[in-house]
Amino acid sequence: MLGGNIDSTMSNCILYSNNGADTDNQIYLKNGADCDVGYCCIQGGFGGIGNIQSNPLLNRLYHLSSNSPCIDSGDPLYSFNGLDIDRELRINDGDNNGNYIIDMGADEYYP
Repeated sequence: MLGGNIDSTMSNCILYSNNGADTDNQIYLKNGADCDVGYCCIQGGFGGIGNIQSNPLLNRLYHLSSNSPCIDSGDPLYSFNGLDIDRELRINDGDNNGNYIIDMGADEYYP
């Protein structure tokens, strides 16, 4: 939940199967808050460029399964030379099509 006129930006995230006390929505904006959301997997959907609402098909808490729609579905202009939650390179060509695009979520898929 975002509130108190605090504006936020989210990208390359997965928001799925979370239930808040105030709403069943994955993003709840309160008191005029605004959130710019792009290239995220959001259960129930949310307006923004590149967002999807498909089941992310996680095979563990935050790991993408091989048929996840979140693989190589993040912001194609995103560049970050860091590591993911498993300390692997953050951008990988998870679908082996020759394009290195960040995955949605905390972990990059490695086939």
